Amino acid sequence: MLPEEIEAIQAIIPQKGIVLEIGTFHGVTVSTWAAARPDVTFLSVDPLLWKRAGLRWYENRRPNMRLLTGTVDDLMALRVAAIFDVVIVDGDHDYIPCYHDLESTYTLIKPGGSIAVHDYVKGRLRRTAARAVIRATNDFCRRYRYKIARTIGSTAFLEEI
Repeated sequence: MLPEEIEAIQAIIPQKGIVLEIGTFHGVTVSTWAAARPDVTFLSVDPLLWKRAGLRWYENRRPNMRLLTGTVDDLMALRVAAIFDVVIVDGDHDYIPCYHDLESTYTLIKPGGSIAVHDYVKGRLRRTAARAVIRATNDFCRRYRYKIARTIGSTAFLEEI
């Protein structure tokens, strides 16, 4: 993620609350936000924390960071609903999983909460993955009455219509 994307996402994170990050890998980016917002709890969900990446995540961990090694479905199985102030979607870049992450977000985010989708803009990923993220995001927006309020770098910021 580019520095301006990290800053723009940090700007939508409240001083207190709960943030969900879908897709974390090493946890470097989320640790930046966690350091800047010590009164916010950050929950990262990622099914593919390979051994080395998982160790790096724990090395980067801040006291206000939590990790669920699994999928959004695993989180939903815990019957979590509408508790997140911000959701950052940066998981699987294929159409169906990306759309599913976004659709799940709809039930997990508080009314008026913010959604950021990383890798929305072409050029950062191989073409088919970028197109899949764009298509999934646009389809989600149409179905759930959201719009792309702005993009910074390759991050789209969604807003309810």
